[in-house]
Amino acid sequence: MVNRLKGAMGEIVHPDQTCPGVPGRRVADSLALIKDTIQYITDRNIHAALVCLDQEKTFDRVSHEFMERLLQGFGSGKWFCHYVRIMYTDIFSSVMVNGWKTDHFRIRSVVRQGCPPSPSLFVLVIELLAEYISKNPSIRGIPTPADAKKEVKCTLYMDDVTLFGTDGKLVQSLLEGCKDFGKASWSKINVEKS
Repeated sequence: MVNRLKGAMGEIVHPDQTCPGVPGRRVADSLALIKDTIQYITDRNIHAALVCLDQEKTFDRVSHEFMERLLQGFGSGKWFCHYVRIMYTDIFSSVMVNGWKTDHFRIRSVVRQGCPPSPSLFVLVIELLAEYISKNPSIRGIPTPADAKKEVKCTLYMDDVTLFGTDGKLVQSLLEGCKDFGKASWSKINVEKS
């Protein structure tokens, strides 16, 4: 399953995501982009904003139904979606507290940490937010040095989203998009870390 995901990730996932599971991408790419963009706007005295968002309890809040619909929307085959559904349907867990095990409870919104396909599945979930940012005309990014018609709008590494903008409506547009994304995916911005 992981190999199948890796094979498609480079075509599906927006170049702004520098995350594990996407061949040829590294977290260092995000860090370099952030550093270079800050240097660029400082050198040219461009009035801009840099907004850093962190998703609250990233893996715990992924809606299984949303993830399945997203996989179908990305063109995943019937059998692939079926196997993902099997992995995430009728999951029960319990917690050990001071040596005592709780009753089992149903899990409806988690991508298990440590499960090999989890990072790739989360990357596909957050891809919807990356697409919203990159295609939203209300979010005006930083013009690139090589081509002023192209903009640097964001970089994402798993649940960490860094957004660049030159418009005062940047935060409002982003929060509206995050709110809509959260309704669909059950994700939530961690305001204390953002």
